[in-house]
Amino acid sequence: MHVIDVARSIEPENRKPIEWNGKKQWYFTKSCYIPKVDHKVRILILWRGKKDKDPAKVLVTNRIMWEVRRIQGVYKKRWSGTETFHRDGKQYLGMGDCQLRSGQSQTRHMYLVILAHSLLVSILKNNHPSEWAKVTLNTIGEACRFVLKETLGKTISWAVDEIIKKHRKRADVITALGLV
Repeated sequence: MHVIDVARSIEPENRKPIEWNGKKQWYFTKSCYIPKVDHKVRILILWRGKKDKDPAKVLVTNRIMWEVRRIQGVYKKRWSGTETFHRDGKQYLGMGDCQLRSGQSQTRHMYLVILAHSLLVSILKNNHPSEWAKVTLNTIGEACRFVLKETLGKTISWAVDEIIKKHRKRADVITALGLV
């Protein structure tokens, strides 16, 4: 049976209430064996309302002795930490674009991705614009796009100033930017 069908077959009177972050949910949990898994797992099915037909979430863990709150807490930490870091790292910070060959170079690339992510998260946690930001940034993607615009803008301003105010040759500025 598909897990959704199992969840739909569980009668509302067999669901227990649990409060999570000030919201009441209903759950059913069972430890059992599932196909193609050599060990017992614990299935946790969550509904928003006691009589809802479809579950809001289904979690499966090999930690069969954990209580429901612990399963929920670990899931929340994983989703708000590990999974979002992986998504942000690949989408915005170049983690998936590494084409370095040596293990040491790949490790250094990852360190830089982790550093960039950590700095952006610390800025976002302040929940107000940093000195250099003109707007409140809410996501890593917004922060990356803002940093890109800011960096590009400052680079263009510098190049224009070098050519107009300091009368440097265009070729010299392009060389200074490392674009040759």
